[in-house]
Amino acid sequence: MKSRDLIPVFFILVIILSRSGNPMAVAQTDHEQKTNLAEKLVQEGQELEQKGDTAQALNNLGVAHQNQGAYDEAIANFERALKIQEAQQRKNEVAQTLINLGNVYHRKAFYAQALHHYECARKLSEEIGDQSTMASAFNGLGSIYNEQRLDAKAIYNFEQALKIREALNEKGPMVSVLNNLGDLYRRLKAHAKARNYLERALKVGEEQGDRYGSAQALRNMGLVYSSQEDHDTAMKYYQRGLKISLAINAKSLAGYLYANLGDTYEALQQHAPAIVHLQQAVALGEELKEPRILWLSTRALGNLYERLGQLSLALHYIKRAATAVENVRARAFADEGKVGFSARQSRVYLDTIRVLYGLNSEDPKAGYGRQAFEYAERFKARALLDLLAESQAGVRQKIDPELRQRDHQMAARLSFLQKRFIELSNQSANEGIKKQLDVTQRELVSVSLEHDKLKNEIRRRSPAYAALIYPEPISVERTQKLLDEKTALLEYLLGYDCSYLFVVTHDQFHIYRMAEQEAIEQQVKPLIETIIPGPSLARNMAYLTTGHHVYRTLLGPAESLLQGKTSLIIIPDGRLAILPFAALLTSPAAADHPLFFQRLPYLVKNYELSFAPSASVLEWLKKNPLRVDATSKRLIVFADPVYESERNGTETAAIANRRGDIASDDPYAEALLGFYRAGMQLSRLPYTREESRQIAKLFGLNATQYLREEATEEKLKAEPLDQYQYVHIAAHGLVHPTRPEFSAIVLGHEGQEDGYLQLPEVYNLELQADLVTLSACESAIGQSIPGEGLIGLTRGFLYAGARSVVASLWKIADGRPTVNFMHAFYKNLGKQSKAQALRSAQLDFIKNERTSHPSNWSAFVLIGDR
Repeated sequence: MKSRDLIPVFFILVIILSRSGNPMAVAQTDHEQKTNLAEKLVQEGQELEQKGDTAQALNNLGVAHQNQGAYDEAIANFERALKIQEAQQRKNEVAQTLINLGNVYHRKAFYAQALHHYECARKLSEEIGDQSTMASAFNGLGSIYNEQRLDAKAIYNFEQALKIREALNEKGPMVSVLNNLGDLYRRLKAHAKARNYLERALKVGEEQGDRYGSAQALRNMGLVYSSQEDHDTAMKYYQRGLKISLAINAKSLAGYLYANLGDTYEALQQHAPAIVHLQQAVALGEELKEPRILWLSTRALGNLYERLGQLSLALHYIKRAATAVENVRARAFADEGKVGFSARQSRVYLDTIRVLYGLNSEDPKAGYGRQAFEYAERFKARALLDLLAESQAGVRQKIDPELRQRDHQMAARLSFLQKRFIELSNQSANEGIKKQLDVTQRELVSVSLEHDKLKNEIRRRSPAYAALIYPEPISVERTQKLLDEKTALLEYLLGYDCSYLFVVTHDQFHIYRMAEQEAIEQQVKPLIETIIPGPSLARNMAYLTTGHHVYRTLLGPAESLLQGKTSLIIIPDGRLAILPFAALLTSPAAADHPLFFQRLPYLVKNYELSFAPSASVLEWLKKNPLRVDATSKRLIVFADPVYESERNGTETAAIANRRGDIASDDPYAEALLGFYRAGMQLSRLPYTREESRQIAKLFGLNATQYLREEATEEKLKAEPLDQYQYVHIAAHGLVHPTRPEFSAIVLGHEGQEDGYLQLPEVYNLELQADLVTLSACESAIGQSIPGEGLIGLTRGFLYAGARSVVASLWKIADGRPTVNFMHAFYKNLGKQSKAQALRSAQLDFIKNERTSHPSNWSAFVLIGDR
């Protein structure tokens, strides 16, 4: 049989391997001859091209180049094949080539492009009824979401892939899905579940002769044992996996296994073999241009040399790891993808800063401390900084009209479905209602996921995004230019092994090392717990102790640099973002007087305070002035909306609590449904109507008010908000602890809107406000993400165009003091800066015996420009 006669057989092999859906393993074969299979495939592809089937040849060539690690050449060939297949309307082959492109982009860590190609393959395979290719697409999508730590989405896609593979009895391709699920649950520390999937993967892989899949399962099993610190067992799995990988010339997998073995040898204190294996991983990462292998291996080498006391060499490698992470982070597509990726790679930045701190201690004049600050800024709130740049560039206004229309239609559909869900939930339960709830729930989840995918498509197709140059993180010198002689900036970075405080003034800079994150947050938690509930004898005594203790921990190291300062800008991290800094006690105090709360040495008595997500974000806010002109309106207020519990009485809460009626096994759906259950139980906020009327009186005819039935989401969206200098919203805030995109300001509902102004909808508002005030419960909090800080409502309003936001860290038990507080704050705005006005209102409350307890005044914080 001649070589050209083998071509159709080979092409079938390519299709089968492609359908395995393993984005890291497509077309890895078990040919053990080292007579370079890739060259043979190239030759056969060229012969086939001469016979006229160019697309088939190009696919062969692409697979060959991918095996060799020549990813750019592989992409070029796949793209050429795709054009031919699309022109000839060979849809089955188009779907396969899209999977191939997704796989190679995934290897290059171009997650946006990989996601796009997988999604296109999914849609096309669904259209033509190709279940097998659709499973590959689901598996690829799950892999990208797994990389970005979007766990609910990853699980959903993997489970869809597995369901199809099992229905088709496609055991070979099933190995990849089982491996992916096993690795995901290993990362989630569900070790028993992880081992179950991986044992299945190993068994099926061996039965099917899938040596690559088996090697991958061995590696993943090793990772399970490594995470449980059973390094000897992990070593055995890694070594078995590496042996197979080398035998089948699976270079990428071998690179990861070399890195894993290096880590394991180092864990066993065997430095020499650790260095050898890690260097081999670095070499393969460079050869294949795979950044993930590079950052794993270079970070491990950096940590190793740091432990050996060779800090200069450690810095060399750890900086290489940080650079690799930065390059990949830039390719993450949507905001949530960047956020998830930053959280995952937080230790790379923390390790870099730790090494720089060590070098700075040895040579304080060499600039290592300033480099450490710059790496902290590279890490903190980067996704938000990118979002602000996109907002300033007006990229939302420059998207394709057809895509904009689809976006609006999908958003409207979501609002309709959410409103429909609420209406159904308010009805008495019966089989018919349950069925409608189930249908609505499924469509809600489906449309939500489709909307996410549309946002990625908008970004991919928009020239404005492609042309956008994102801002570089700030330096110490640029930070100092933001500060006057009376202001100091304190930036905290909490780490797994130690933490840091960077202090910047107009002419000085210093870095302090602090305890690890866990120890600091263990101090902060009890302090918050002594303040929020209000005064009691036991809590008062505990507050006097913890209030000063936390002050000594957080600001004590910097006291000498704060002499003569009157203003502090605080960049918090972790749980520090929900700490009422204003209530810290600058010196020891005793409860030796009936009015002792008025006499306590609060931090706010010495300084006006403001907060920011990062120094880079603060610089951006200051550099991009408001465009509100003198003819603009001053104030708009939305307050005291009518909630569902008022419309339907206690029945709403009872229905909302019947979890069985609307429960779901899908984690995404359950999170969404839990959010609406909470919303249905909200009660009227007392005194917010009076609060808003008093504020509006200060502005006279320059104030617009929407109260009670008028305070709806629809009316808020209909208003030209970019014409107002101040936006005041007095309504409930809902913050979801794990899915920040569900967080919302809850208003009344009418028309097509459901009343939940959710975070993605806040992003789409167009503001030019100098200040947005969220006089709502816990409006300043959100999900804490390493690096990004709190992902919540304040972030959304800053992106929408607000210069700064005043928000609350907790719910004020008695709403009456809030009325007076907000009135005083807005009255002060007429003659003071925002930070000064907030401080003055707080000092007024401290002077009053009835309101001097910190629970009444320290919840309110100013975030952004002061």
